[in-house]
Amino acid sequence: MKGKTFVDAAGPITGGEKIQEVCAWVYQRSGGNEAAATEMTTTPEGKDQFDDSVAGKWKLRLTQISDTGFRDAPAFAVAMALLLDASGNERVVWWGHPIELIPRS
Repeated sequence: MKGKTFVDAAGPITGGEKIQEVCAWVYQRSGGNEAAATEMTTTPEGKDQFDDSVAGKWKLRLTQISDTGFRDAPAFAVAMALLLDASGNERVVWWGHPIELIPRS
């Protein structure tokens, strides 16, 4: 891999919920190979890259793990999270969405 590429992932937080842990992936087919980036908040690096300071939203910076690079083009994002609701109950949610990768502004 030639240098690190980062992908910023984001998702919703419903009122009263707190994300305990989250793991996210972004991947993109490029010919016969796929580009991939991931991070999880169970690692020190992931904890440093996680941000839930904006109400109703979480963000996590993912690091490219593949040798194949990303393009500014369609990709797919998935994430799973362990949430704690306002009553103290834990639940697991997942998201999966087609996305469009664009350069950071």
